[in-house]
Amino acid sequence: RCNKTKENDTEMSETDPFYSEEADGMSKRTQLEEYFSQSLEIDLLLRLCPDDEDTIYQIVDLLVDTCATKRKTLRIAGDD
Repeated sequence: RCNKTKENDTEMSETDPFYSEEADGMSKRTQLEEYFSQSLEIDLLLRLCPDDEDTIYQIVDLLVDTCATKRKTLRIAGDD
């Protein structure tokens, strides 16, 4: 988003993406799903690449799993 104004940048930097009144009733996993879906513009990706829907959702799930875990080590595709 190259056309952001300085005012929008300031507003974004002051906002915690995982805490708001709206997010109070949501699980951390749901908050992360919402965050990544908006940040990565998943709706747009799905429209541009409809054949890759499964892959797109798998990537979001991997990001959410990685951020939601409390483990110190995470195994992905056999690698720690």
